[in-house]
Amino acid sequence: MGPWDYISHVTEPEGEDDRMRGGLLEVWTADGDTLFVYCLDGLSPLDWNAAYREAGASEAPTLKGNPDAGKIDWILRHGYPSLSEAALGEQIGARLSKNAAAGGTRAAIWRLTNHVKAVPMNPAGADLADYLVAHAVDIEEPAPSLN
Repeated sequence: MGPWDYISHVTEPEGEDDRMRGGLLEVWTADGDTLFVYCLDGLSPLDWNAAYREAGASEAPTLKGNPDAGKIDWILRHGYPSLSEAALGEQIGARLSKNAAAGGTRAAIWRLTNHVKAVPMNPAGADLADYLVAHAVDIEEPAPSLN
């Protein structure tokens, strides 16, 4: 496996197919702390110079009014890195690299936030995305906390 583990084919609602990086993003707080996060909107470009802030579901365009918002939160709590790549691999019966686990988790998120067909190129990552979406259940949004 290689760096392509976290690349996804994303078919947009209009039918356009594209390849996008699909994994964790490294961001820094004003205090200099490092956080690893997922982009919830696979169709909007990131501004690497912007000052992002944590927001609740009611403020996030891909979550506001999205009936799958609780399922997306479930995926964040039951995907990578909340669970290790080894634990997730056991659940799907495959060996996952960290990149494949991150790409599979992100693809699952995009399927519910953007309603696109996001499929990691890594077969185990694709299986993980399928597993996470199939098992996601609605849960209540937690209070915001950057940790």
